Amino acid sequence: MTGEVRRARSILNRSKGPAGDFTANPYLGCAHACSYCYAEYMGRFQGIDDPWGTFVIPKEWPDVSGRDLRGRSVWIGTACDPYQPMEEEWGCTRRLLEQLAHTGAEVTVCTRSALVRRDLDLLARMGARLVMSVNTHDESVRADLDRGSTLEERCTALFDADTAGIPTVLFCSPFLPGITDLAEVAMMGTASSVDEVWVERLVLNGPYRGRMLYWCRTKHPEAWPLWEAIFQRGDLSLWEYLDRLIEELDATGYYPKLVNQGGHDQ
Repeated sequence: MTGEVRRARSILNRSKGPAGDFTANPYLGCAHACSYCYAEYMGRFQGIDDPWGTFVIPKEWPDVSGRDLRGRSVWIGTACDPYQPMEEEWGCTRRLLEQLAHTGAEVTVCTRSALVRRDLDLLARMGARLVMSVNTHDESVRADLDRGSTLEERCTALFDADTAGIPTVLFCSPFLPGITDLAEVAMMGTASSVDEVWVERLVLNGPYRGRMLYWCRTKHPEAWPLWEAIFQRGDLSLWEYLDRLIEELDATGYYPKLVNQGGHDQ
């Protein structure tokens, strides 16, 4: 399902979480179809029966360019990727950025797509921040789990953003136990000249739980004992180890600053 337009009463939704004052998602649905996406429940709440990852619906909303948002933060892309392929045709994200540029808002864009390079000029003028998500340094693992840009393309976009003077973050989201090599991911951040590397652990409380457990058991049996301990027996020692690892890597001073983001809310 694509192409249908939905009218939103407002594109800005007040946030009660760590994502700032407002969140904004210019699309309903996401073609990147990340296997671990906690937002796949949204289709059901919107009366859409199609599987998550198979529908993308652009939104229309009242112009927000006249609002005074100075001192307020807006995060774009918390429930769908603002730079999924449909953005090339519909331009909803570009339109939202152009409106926000007049509000004085502190804007953060979260994506897994190198298409963001199209808008680096605008992001630089706005003083926006770019957060690029990865979950591994291994392209074969990436390709198994999402339809976003390749890791090389994402890192190139980050490097270009840094060159343009845009604050950048490489977001290791989610960290996959026994599969993600955090030191290698942090090295990707170093090569991309990012300001920070954020780390968010995998949480399996959604409908994707069974899918991800099956994926690990069949594709990465070497990691299965860890996954079984964490997600089926409630052993939190691995997450405690991850906390220490983040601190140890950050203490070296070799990588960009590492920030522990815990686990995403469900």
